[in-house]
Amino acid sequence: MSTAAWLRAINSLDLPDGWRLVSVGSRYNIQLGKMLNADRAAQPDTPGAAPYLRNVNVQWGRIDTEDLKWMRFSPDDRAKYALRRGDLLVCEGGEIGRCAVWDSDREDCFFQKALMRVRSRGVDRLDWLARCMRALADGGALSAGAEKSTIDHLPAEKLRALRIPLPESGQQRLILRTLDAETAQIDALIGARKRQSDLLAERAAVAASVLCLRGGENDGYRSSGIGPVGDIPKQWRTLRNKVFLREVADLSTDGAEELLTVSHLTGVTTRAEKTEVTMFKAESTVGYKRCAPGDLIINTMWAWMGALGIARQHGIVSPAYGVYRFDREIADPSYFEHVFRSSAYVAEMTRYSKGVWSSRLRLYPEAFLGLSAPVPPLREQRRIVETIRRQTKGDADLREGLRQSIDLLRERRRALITAAVTGRLQVPSPTTENAVA
Repeated sequence: MSTAAWLRAINSLDLPDGWRLVSVGSRYNIQLGKMLNADRAAQPDTPGAAPYLRNVNVQWGRIDTEDLKWMRFSPDDRAKYALRRGDLLVCEGGEIGRCAVWDSDREDCFFQKALMRVRSRGVDRLDWLARCMRALADGGALSAGAEKSTIDHLPAEKLRALRIPLPESGQQRLILRTLDAETAQIDALIGARKRQSDLLAERAAVAASVLCLRGGENDGYRSSGIGPVGDIPKQWRTLRNKVFLREVADLSTDGAEELLTVSHLTGVTTRAEKTEVTMFKAESTVGYKRCAPGDLIINTMWAWMGALGIARQHGIVSPAYGVYRFDREIADPSYFEHVFRSSAYVAEMTRYSKGVWSSRLRLYPEAFLGLSAPVPPLREQRRIVETIRRQTKGDADLREGLRQSIDLLRERRRALITAAVTGRLQVPSPTTENAVA
């Protein structure tokens, strides 16, 4: 749905009594965050430094303050970019419109230019505007109407001009209370299905680990020489990764290729497949690393969690990722995806990762290529892959069913939010609510 389509839709609605169409700027004050400067890498002990929120810190309905950057803020900056409980923070770039209410009393945190701070001028609720933004984002209206440069942007003037349906403040409260109760039930169902899917994935991973590291019937075992891996069939070789893998650094000249991402849960997928995007998309993908089907992609920063996988298509990945290409006469990529994602091999990669804290470990290419791995004969690698596929197919089918169920629940949640902010959600009347109370 484009912005024009959204406007046509809400203009054609027979809004309930007491509802109006208003511009965001007529009801709310909007402030763009501080421009990044040379001091954005300041440390907590730097004079005048303070933590600030970035686009990545603001997710739908929540603000993550676990990983804050620091920058110098002058006294005037502190007055201009201060946050207070109840402020709505809206993403100006990346996944535009993504927003959450600042629910904290801390006075030492500010925000940078990729975010806009929104405050009500009167009694209008910020969480009402947040639901409107979610409905617009889910319908594609914000992206379609955004400024286009290298990525989408929602400038402050565009947000001010945006028109939203608005009931009187008491009705806002009633609608939001009903909406929150219904979406909480949906979120609980989604959480339960996710836990089921994770358990199935864990069971499949255990089965795959046993097969890819121990094989099927064999004539005995020997030490692999790889601490966490332990014994392997005696007819298998142990080779350094650099024998059958090489790093690839083929950079994109225009950034036009499909953007891929890597997760410890899903391996390599397209960014478009991600139903919940949490990372800020870079303003340009020129210079990103090209990859081809069968390439191994490792998230250097999250290898200690098993964030790696095999690419199934041509695309590009972040320059912070490692891209490795197999010697197909020695190695089957699908087999080594199972090996490298096994808990034993993840432990081995963690041993050779660099960093002060466990959450900041990095697995650099020279370290990864210097590690050893079990290497069965190529024919046996392929047989193991097929056995894993056959034995885990039932769990894979169940997970696919759960994924589809989760998608339907998310769609129901989106529909409820849209219904709520357009006056189509049935809510108790004030009289009924008072009588029950």
